[in-house]
Amino acid sequence: MNSIQLEYFLSIARMGSFTAASRNLHLTQPALSKQIQQLEEELGALLFIRRPHGIRLTPEGKKLLKEAEEIIRRIRNIPAELNDLHHTVSGELNIVCTNFLSRTIMPGLLKRLLEKYPGICPRIRETTARQHPEMLMNGSADIGLGNIYQLGKQLSCHPIFKSELVLIRSVLSPLAQK
Repeated sequence: MNSIQLEYFLSIARMGSFTAASRNLHLTQPALSKQIQQLEEELGALLFIRRPHGIRLTPEGKKLLKEAEEIIRRIRNIPAELNDLHHTVSGELNIVCTNFLSRTIMPGLLKRLLEKYPGICPRIRETTARQHPEMLMNGSADIGLGNIYQLGKQLSCHPIFKSELVLIRSVLSPLAQK
């Protein structure tokens, strides 16, 4: 049994006749019949009841129909799954961020990051934002979160959110008058 025979079987089952399936598959009817005969011999079961105006699936044919649909679906998904595997992000990710960001923004960012890339293992290191460029350049960090300081030409900056930092005070405070 091979995937081509299963494709032929599915085409006959869906089209309802050997004639329609052979046209759809661009095969001669004898070539299609021979492939199905070989499949039936290998399985030791009759898959179709052949009638003058089409076919009917036997109980064995109905069982094979379910299995063949799943097998062919899985075969067709293999290239996409291999492509996904090739492009899967995994491994250790060293992140540097400020103390403030590690306690405020980082928990939510990490949650979303791990949902999107479950194969990564984030390592968080709290530093000052001024240390980030050097750590990124020497390879001790993969990414950094913090304020923008002098980055140099080998680093790029991508804003991830905007924030207004404000001073909050009581209206009764002596500072309120200033």
